[in-house]
Amino acid sequence: MSIIEPGSASAGLIARVRGLLTRPDETWEVIADEPATEGGLFRSYVIPLVAIPAVASSVGLMVFGVGGFGVSFRPSPLWVVLSGVLGLALSLLMVWLSARVINALAPNFGGAPDSVRAAKVAAYSPTAYWVLGIVTLFPMLAVLAVLGAIWSLFLLHKGLGRLMGAPPERALPYTAAVAVVLFILGLLAGVVAGAVTSTGVMSGA
Repeated sequence: MSIIEPGSASAGLIARVRGLLTRPDETWEVIADEPATEGGLFRSYVIPLVAIPAVASSVGLMVFGVGGFGVSFRPSPLWVVLSGVLGLALSLLMVWLSARVINALAPNFGGAPDSVRAAKVAAYSPTAYWVLGIVTLFPMLAVLAVLGAIWSLFLLHKGLGRLMGAPPERALPYTAAVAVVLFILGLLAGVVAGAVTSTGVMSGA
């Protein structure tokens, strides 16, 4: 059984996270040969890790509020809860979309389309971003999450080369193309989330 399938011990999840953060090349080799399903990846790996920044940021907002330069305020619990739930849902949607984008772009960069392998890359490459998302517990430190994003781009680059078969000279453009598409989708998702959150808060009020 793959350690990412349902029923895996939490120790397996922790070992996988540690491997991706400290031994990415070796860990991608292991991942490449593991049996997996997209549902299994979501249940046993993606959802637990996506919850880290979602919960941390929600708690941070309720405890510390937001603001700067001596001015701060605490959002209403309704806004915080709604924002957290939407953030979690959109993060899961972005992983699902990532797998489709990775798979669709593979032939353009010398890779071989494979939906399961694309799902693996989409599920594992954001690991550093999710783990470092714990810093959002303290809103003033949230900017440090960018370090996790940078390492996750590196993991994406490694994963696209190993799992999707992109030649070394085309793995970097492949990474850039995927990142740009996902960035645009993320902006659109953020706009939608902002609109929905505002509407929900107004309705609650």
